[in-house]
Amino acid sequence: MQYLSNSKLPEDKIDMIICTDVLEHIPLEYLPEVLENISSISQNAFFNISCRKAGQILPNGENAHCTIYPPRWWQHTLSQYFGKVDELLCKDLTAASFFTHPSNVFTKCRSLFKKVKTHDGRRNIYIFGIKVFSYKKPVG
Repeated sequence: MQYLSNSKLPEDKIDMIICTDVLEHIPLEYLPEVLENISSISQNAFFNISCRKAGQILPNGENAHCTIYPPRWWQHTLSQYFGKVDELLCKDLTAASFFTHPSNVFTKCRSLFKKVKTHDGRRNIYIFGIKVFSYKKPVG
């Protein structure tokens, strides 16, 4: 794939990957290889993905967001590479956020993250004391 021609993947596994506003720019035919590469270096990841057209048009006349799908599609696609994928609440209704294997991430990063269960069964996630995410743990 052309995007890897000047890139080198890490040789060792890493604790966590944060990927924001990237995947919607990857053409669909390259997405499996990109997700395979990401999942090969860590199963712990945070993704934020725009689910709408971008405001910018590329010089070739195409929209900058070439892979636009609803959150459920992204969750299903990510789950093919990362066994467990939890969707997080997102203030931007035209975007989707996901954590893969969140319990493992919290175990490894206790000094950064704090997870608090609320009375309605939601989990609020705090980083350095600031609430950044809220999600409902799936039943089962």
